[in-house]
Amino acid sequence: MPSATNSIQYGRRVWGLSGDDEHIIDEAIGRTRAFFESLGVKTHLRDYGIGSDAIPALVAQLEKHGMVKLGERGDITPQRSREILELCA
Repeated sequence: MPSATNSIQYGRRVWGLSGDDEHIIDEAIGRTRAFFESLGVKTHLRDYGIGSDAIPALVAQLEKHGMVKLGERGDITPQRSREILELCA
């Protein structure tokens, strides 16, 4: 998961955002989602017919395949993966 600092830099550099950090992060996420959706790319699991009931099985598959330290720094655990998937549902 990108750090807040990286997300703020992204919002400022890519989208030209300014203001408080939380605003920049939220706005950058919203604009990025809108960009992908404008290209016809779906941005939620439900858009692909995947409900929140599938999340335990998805996390179990990550664990089964040894994918328990994800991300650039290896700090995305199965629990954090579950939280991320729940936000995407």
